Amino acid sequence: MNTKQKVIIILLFNLLIFLPLNSWSAIQLIAAVGQPAEDFPSGFIYSDIRTRDAALGSSGHVAFWGIADTNDGSTGNRTNVVWSGLPGQLKAIIKENESPEGFQENVLFEGTLVNEVIVNRSGDVAFFATMKGAATGQALLLYRSGGNTQGVLMLGSQAPGFSPGINVIRIDDFSFSEAGMVISAIVGGNNFGGLATWFYDFENLTLLTSPVPGCDYISISNINDSGVIAFSGIYDKGCDIGGRVDNYKWFNGQWERLISGGESGVPNMADTFFTLPGVPLINDQGGVAFSTTMADLSSGRGYGIWVIDETDVLKLTIFGGELLANNSGVISPFTNFFNTTSSVFTNDNFFITTVHTSNGNNDTLLAGFPKNTQPYTSLRDINGTSQLTVVAQLNQRPPGFESTWFYKELGESLAINRTGQFIFAGTVSDATTGKQDIAFWRADKDNINPRLKVIDQMKITINGEEHAMQINRANFIDTSMTIGGKASRFSDNGHFLFDGNYSGIQALFLLLDDNKEQRIFSLAEQKFPQFFSPANVEDRLIEGFEYRFYPNTNTYIGIKNNVVFVLGDVFGPGLRRIGTIDETLQVLEGS
Repeated sequence: MNTKQKVIIILLFNLLIFLPLNSWSAIQLIAAVGQPAEDFPSGFIYSDIRTRDAALGSSGHVAFWGIADTNDGSTGNRTNVVWSGLPGQLKAIIKENESPEGFQENVLFEGTLVNEVIVNRSGDVAFFATMKGAATGQALLLYRSGGNTQGVLMLGSQAPGFSPGINVIRIDDFSFSEAGMVISAIVGGNNFGGLATWFYDFENLTLLTSPVPGCDYISISNINDSGVIAFSGIYDKGCDIGGRVDNYKWFNGQWERLISGGESGVPNMADTFFTLPGVPLINDQGGVAFSTTMADLSSGRGYGIWVIDETDVLKLTIFGGELLANNSGVISPFTNFFNTTSSVFTNDNFFITTVHTSNGNNDTLLAGFPKNTQPYTSLRDINGTSQLTVVAQLNQRPPGFESTWFYKELGESLAINRTGQFIFAGTVSDATTGKQDIAFWRADKDNINPRLKVIDQMKITINGEEHAMQINRANFIDTSMTIGGKASRFSDNGHFLFDGNYSGIQALFLLLDDNKEQRIFSLAEQKFPQFFSPANVEDRLIEGFEYRFYPNTNTYIGIKNNVVFVLGDVFGPGLRRIGTIDETLQVLEGS
């Protein structure tokens, strides 16, 4: 599309500003500094929102920490709060100076720690907090949806499962799902110090003893909705196997060793072993994915990513040294996936990962399923082609942008849900002007071609007015899945939570699922190819409008503020309003 066409379409699109604005929007505002604070008396506003730690549960429940006050400065009414609930139905689940159930009445909530907030499928929320009063410091709190916030574990308290006098010194990590919580901490006292991991089933904290008797272990864990926990156990150097790393599953009191560093053999490779299995990810079926280094007896070394499916079959996903499809590079054989790769997967083992390539160390986003068979017999003979599809690659043109634009940065910014929808972030740049932007793209396992959904400075409608929205440049999304019990900003209904500002106002935004828009585009192409061809052209954004341009027929179809329109000589002069999204879908599906 040339510059003249751009100018014409922007001018015509702007005519829609004078149409009645509907409450529907592709991006909705969740909360913003200066707006009325939900679940507070009239006159209270959000005076601060910690957008960095906001979370979105798989069923669409939002949770975040913030401050409520009667102005945007600081008054005697200043109150630290954690809010949670469905958009538009937020509740203050704990306020400053309230005492969580299960703690002493004189131990009060002070604020939250800079750490993740996790929301499970039921809308329950778990988070780290700081306490004040008779006991101070770090605590782990839990809100049960429809109930009250309770204390789970606190710094300085008696360590469950240990003898009296052994206390919690530091809570390191936790994962949280429908089945409960797995918690890792350091404990000590009475000349004893060590590591501890507990499973919390919403009623009791059960100490998980080491899978290797006599060896303490550092546990990095994930938990699925069935209560199966995946562990990466790094054993204390003081025991017989000190320094070894093993991956395990735990369920209902039973350990199952999956991979043992230095002992477990690599399938189809004689005298080759996994040496450093990385932190395992677990899905709802009990499948586990992990990155690892490998070595053989002749000092060969390799790197890769593997999946152990629900039937305990070990499947290869990536091997360093493999050629990427379409001759787009070679996965660096020296890439240490344990340290540098961002990866997520689903219940059917659909995999998304970022790798480096040897031709300039470019970042490349890959997607697909593990190999059915492991084809290599030696670490020195990794010369096959990866089965994974290249979704995005540094220096290539990003979908939705003109030919002079390219991906400048693809960080470890991925989110995937149970259905196989995924979102990733990146920085793009224009080779002619040097201009840079941040953007989000959406795709799914059935249509792996990315669709541009959000771009910095795009126009959004808030309370009937248009604003330029700025994405928080310092805060790309973190890698996350809606399975496995970790924090996420993506839901299974396709909504995505992100932070930024509009008109300088700090805010949280929700990108809605685009199923209806995509359905309209696809049906229009299928039923009226004489107007909209070729099919499956890229989604584009201009001034907050999402549209497709069809060069064969010189026509457009677009959507903004729930209004569907078409443009082109074949439709008559100017812009033609078709109807709302639902009205248009009804016509297209019935035609």
